[in-house]
Amino acid sequence: MMLRVTADVFSGRPNPSWIIKRESTGRELLKTAANVLGGRSAVEGAAPPRLGFRALILEPLTGDSSQGLHVLAARRGKLVLPVELAQEAVGRDLLTRLLQTMPTTHHDVRMSQRLSPDVVSAERIQKYMLDYVAGRARTTAQAKPRTAAPQQLRAAVCQHETVPYNPAVWNNSPDVVEQNNCYNYACNMITNTFAQPGRGCGQSQDQYACRELGMAALCDGLHGQNDCVPDSEAPRYLVALVIWPDEDFHWYRLNEGGTWSHKRGHDPVTNVDNEGAFINDPAACARDPYVQMCGYFYTGKSIRVS
Repeated sequence: MMLRVTADVFSGRPNPSWIIKRESTGRELLKTAANVLGGRSAVEGAAPPRLGFRALILEPLTGDSSQGLHVLAARRGKLVLPVELAQEAVGRDLLTRLLQTMPTTHHDVRMSQRLSPDVVSAERIQKYMLDYVAGRARTTAQAKPRTAAPQQLRAAVCQHETVPYNPAVWNNSPDVVEQNNCYNYACNMITNTFAQPGRGCGQSQDQYACRELGMAALCDGLHGQNDCVPDSEAPRYLVALVIWPDEDFHWYRLNEGGTWSHKRGHDPVTNVDNEGAFINDPAACARDPYVQMCGYFYTGKSIRVS
């Protein structure tokens, strides 16, 4: 059986995904994964609610797809291996073996066509995940704590609307969870296209830097934090952009009551940061590896998100 491996690691861009074509290797790794998970429940097997590397997801492509999948997490026919397995030697070994099959050159595996053929980026992401599993990247580059209110008040210079935190519409449908990302959620638009800044206005954006992503969002129709949106564009939401430099982007949206919420890629919506704390300001929350704060924007009903 061939085996697709997906690394649940990004929020804005599609996750890395590759195929192990050697059937004996795929079968052995899937069996080992099922044994490592043992009797864990679906909830215990799900990826943790945080930014950064969360899980490896295994999907059998041929042969007996039911073999070893009696402990499925909530990914519809896919086995979820949370990075917490690395806390034990057997889990750490399994995650490391799987990550080492990620292609940065051509061997027995190939990159999914959904990925950009950026070998340098693949090498960086593979190293980041291997370091994380080995315990070398779990406490680095956390956002520095600081008082949230002044920055947030400076951002909210224009009239805007908020809605109560109610993630049900985003979390109750597996299709909505899988096919919408942080940009969809921040703009409060379900498009099922895994929206990318700039795509709505016809721009192709593959540079993960504040200037380029901010310009792409403005092209989609968002406004900068000092560029007020007219009342005719209501509802207007205050949103925030952060980046994992050179790798990915992430967006937050302000809720009614002053806290913020967000959606991590293919995962459910949440209103807590990487340390499980409510988010009073994206600039001050724990969000490693998205260490660069780009700024605040406003959405409006006429924005083009795709």
